[in-house]
Amino acid sequence: MAIINTKTIPKEWKKVRLGDVCNFINGKTPLRSRSEYWQNGNIPWFTVDDIRTQGRIITKTNQLISEIGLKESGLKIVPKDTLLLCCTASIGEYAFTKIELTTNQQFNALVSKDKNKLSPYYLYAIAPILKKQLENIMGTTTFGFVSLGKLGLIEIFLPSLNEQTKISEILSEVDNKININKQIKNKLAELKKGLMRDLLSGRVRTEV
Repeated sequence: MAIINTKTIPKEWKKVRLGDVCNFINGKTPLRSRSEYWQNGNIPWFTVDDIRTQGRIITKTNQLISEIGLKESGLKIVPKDTLLLCCTASIGEYAFTKIELTTNQQFNALVSKDKNKLSPYYLYAIAPILKKQLENIMGTTTFGFVSLGKLGLIEIFLPSLNEQTKISEILSEVDNKININKQIKNKLAELKKGLMRDLLSGRVRTEV
């Protein structure tokens, strides 16, 4: 099922290719055998595990690399306010970084070439659509894979910058409410576990 109905897209919205409006920064993994790449690191290094531990808005990373690890591995710094999109293995997984960082090879950073034409926040807002497109075109080797060439050919609809901002703000507010509900759900689940433990162990009696 399509996420959007293209028949309802306003005529003034342009259709553009990602490669025409974004620069891509691909990540790498510094050699684990080189301890100096990892010891006393101060540069955030992002992997899919960071999404699993803190959600899609990235403000820190579980792992850090050193300055020499950055330089000798040929890694590039991803600017803050950038969409991170997985094009291999966990295909279509995505996050939005609020800090400068580097990534492993699973992720590509989509950096807007002109923020007056393409808002990074709009890119993040349409990430579920990009995820669906990646799933549709991924290669079928031992695991899913989408090359940078294919990523650059993906087409998106581009409203005016003002509309991009409004769309991003609305969807961001919905995301915030979803996250709040998830937190409430998780707390209730923990409460239930505690009650089950106490009730079934006899610590709490049910007699009135």
